[in-house]
Amino acid sequence: MGEAELELHGSMQITGDGELEIGGCRATRLARDFGTPLHIMDEEMMRSKCRDMRMSIQKHYPKVFVAYASKAFCTLAMCRLIHEESLGLDVCSGGELFTALEAGIPPENILFHGNCKTPREIEMGVRVGIGRFIVDNLDELDLLSEISRKFRRRAHVQIRLNPGVEAHTHHYIQTGLIDSKFGLGITDGQAMKAVERVLGSEYLVLEGVHSHIGSQILTVEPYVLATQVVMSFVGDVKEKYGYSLREVNLGGGFGVRYKAADTRFSLDEYAERVSRVVRESCHIQRLDLPCIMVEPGRYIVGEAGTTLYTVCGI
Repeated sequence: MGEAELELHGSMQITGDGELEIGGCRATRLARDFGTPLHIMDEEMMRSKCRDMRMSIQKHYPKVFVAYASKAFCTLAMCRLIHEESLGLDVCSGGELFTALEAGIPPENILFHGNCKTPREIEMGVRVGIGRFIVDNLDELDLLSEISRKFRRRAHVQIRLNPGVEAHTHHYIQTGLIDSKFGLGITDGQAMKAVERVLGSEYLVLEGVHSHIGSQILTVEPYVLATQVVMSFVGDVKEKYGYSLREVNLGGGFGVRYKAADTRFSLDEYAERVSRVVRESCHIQRLDLPCIMVEPGRYIVGEAGTTLYTVCGI
């Protein structure tokens, strides 16, 4: 690869004698000491991304909770880094939940995702007192209610909405379309039915709603549209049940650059425009300002990873 083609980022640099260095470590030495293929994560860059995400939104909005989407990269060290940077964690399997707990993440800072949670995984979350269950369908809601009653433990819930918004990304990773398998539909009444069930449950506590429209999204407009839909639903809940939702979880999916020609996602524009939608919606519908929650995953780790290989033959 010619010098003009090699784009250095994070803590990468080329030493005086022409070697690649990441985080102060020479790539050749890492390959020699640990073998290849070798995955290297730039800690300095990941910490910087965590702070950028948290501070960009806090600059525009008073109540913010950022949860790292651990499916992007989940190890004990990564979970500890996230906690040290004052972020929460979202998990979508029993294995990720186990890793988070082993890393010392407080259960109340963990969000439990997944559209096909097993009874064993839900039971595990209820027993440790998970912060939020993001409920994906009515069957899961019934199962969570049953298990919470069994252990006499309250479960705090966010209902995942299907906002019907098309994100400008590959169709395989669009999750906010009306015919998506993720989330409860607003237009068909399923989401409001879930609200009614939670409000009528003895052991479930409705905290808010969740929306995730896809992954590797590089433009802000789809998030603005989704936020408008979500806030309209929040207003409908208040009008129909007199219940104020305390949390609006806008998910993640923030894209990263894989090629030099790719657009860099504007985090500041996202924070400014989305927070404006929430404020204006609350003013118009006479709602209290909810906590805005976001779940970056790829955005934090995607560009921080490098894989080293050894050429074995030509």
